[in-house]
Amino acid sequence: MLFLINYLNILIMKKIFLALILLFHFSHFTAQNVNLKEIKKEIENPSSQYNLEKILFKYKGLPIQLDSLEARYLYYGIKSTVDFKKSEELRTQFKKEDLKKSLELGETILKDNPTDLETISVVMECYYRQQDNSTKLNHYSNQFRKLIDAMLSSGDGKSEKTAFLVNSVSDEYILLAILRKNTHQMKRTSKPSKEGMYDIWDDNGSKTYINVIYDMKF
Repeated sequence: MLFLINYLNILIMKKIFLALILLFHFSHFTAQNVNLKEIKKEIENPSSQYNLEKILFKYKGLPIQLDSLEARYLYYGIKSTVDFKKSEELRTQFKKEDLKKSLELGETILKDNPTDLETISVVMECYYRQQDNSTKLNHYSNQFRKLIDAMLSSGDGKSEKTAFLVNSVSDEYILLAILRKNTHQMKRTSKPSKEGMYDIWDDNGSKTYINVIYDMKF
């Protein structure tokens, strides 16, 4: 996790991550409560338009065509499972700035874990640095944007009731980076929530509430 925090902060300081963000537009939604039980029901229903196989097919093929509700059902309906060995190797190769190996590892991870935002962000950065495959960069950028849009649509972060809902701590730090929050300068407190844990980030009295899901057995 320390690698992720430092990595995102370095990218922000270099304005690389912000440049990636500016390649596409984040949609603006009215905050809506996320019904995890309803999402689970729909993604498991073969006849539903939000069946997981259907939206995954679109997400992997033409992510730009994924609408906001499909993105929400995908993000909250599929739980990223981290292969710690592969993730650590990816971080090692990325630190060495071995873009070729980083891309090979990253895309291998995404075959099994297609909504892993940390890995997508690393893959995006590698293609951005190479500047020789805009099609791939746009593809992963669209996937990244759709998942971020889903998180942003879950709340406004101004209170526990309207806290942003995220699937993991790594997604939490990515969301904070998107919101241009410097976690090194903020104080975090935590308390249990129905879904997992509230993290309250305090920046000199300005608070951002994030609800991190720890148990997907909804």
